[in-house]
Amino acid sequence: MPQISVDDLKTRFHESMEKASDFKTNPATQQFVLFDQLRFGLENYDSMSAEAQKMTNKLKEDILSFMEENMKVLPDSPIKRTIGRHMRGAKGERVHVSSHLKKLASPFELTQAFQKKCDEIFEKRMQLIVDFYQEVMGRKNGAADFAKLGLLSGCIDELLVAYFLVQKNYPLQAFSHIRTCQEGLDLIALFNKEPRLSDEWAGDENTYEIWKKYKRLVKDKLSRNKAREDIEGLLSNHGVHPTFDMLKVRCKMLKNKEDGRTQFLVSIGGTPNTREVFSSHVILLYTVLMLMGELVASFSQLLNVEEVKKELSDACKEFTNFFAEFIIKPFIKDGKQYESVKQDLDKSLQKLLDSL
Repeated sequence: MPQISVDDLKTRFHESMEKASDFKTNPATQQFVLFDQLRFGLENYDSMSAEAQKMTNKLKEDILSFMEENMKVLPDSPIKRTIGRHMRGAKGERVHVSSHLKKLASPFELTQAFQKKCDEIFEKRMQLIVDFYQEVMGRKNGAADFAKLGLLSGCIDELLVAYFLVQKNYPLQAFSHIRTCQEGLDLIALFNKEPRLSDEWAGDENTYEIWKKYKRLVKDKLSRNKAREDIEGLLSNHGVHPTFDMLKVRCKMLKNKEDGRTQFLVSIGGTPNTREVFSSHVILLYTVLMLMGELVASFSQLLNVEEVKKELSDACKEFTNFFAEFIIKPFIKDGKQYESVKQDLDKSLQKLLDSL
């Protein structure tokens, strides 16, 4: 199919003028013909020659410039606001919710090495967790086992949602789901330590009051390593609660070239590539490992011990290797030493493994 040329556009425009009998005298008709020409150009833009595209771009700029000048003298009204929104859209400056919904719903392409490795580890380990879960489901009774199984199923769902948010560059939103999962895992650990506490938690009392009470019990009765405390702090400051730290991740500070004033650009539709994007992958996999550990600690007597030890050991190695490759090495190149963080995690993971 031949490309639409500049001559084709000119011919079409002259034909439109001739068809409109009052084109020379009626401003409304003139605007209609111009807008129709622009509509045709935008709808057929990919089928045009380079010169025809330039002509269409120039027509769009002229029409927008004309409208902006006339908009200045119009009184504020719903119609003026609506026109302004469409003008922003024409200039590519309007945020379209439909675009973000399509982005979230569409399959994503994993382009970075750390994304691909995270995907590989996550799917493999979550599948094993679900397999373990199905093998112990229905084989135990009692309030504590029911509470733990219910919490485990909720944790699985939270991490499935968090995975997609992480891979779509929505780390701050993923942190909320990861934090909910970690709170669930804390309760499981608490019920493993003192099964009787599950009775009140699963009772009919005020849910909010129970949540506050058990939050204190978790803090008082469970020990935390430094890595876990640091992660919890990051999740609270950058996802669960609306803090200024969370806002700063979404902001860019720009200098206006014309007047030198400072301007702030706040992102909508995900977070730009920052350290939070990288750390979200690490924290996601760390929480998967926590989930596997608590499931095994809760129901090891119903699982094959030989398989459990091997898989948990392999999962620990996978995680520490991922951490070393994509977090420690890049920071060391910048002159920062993060080896102590890895050592802390190694000790924590080995302690979990030795407890089986």
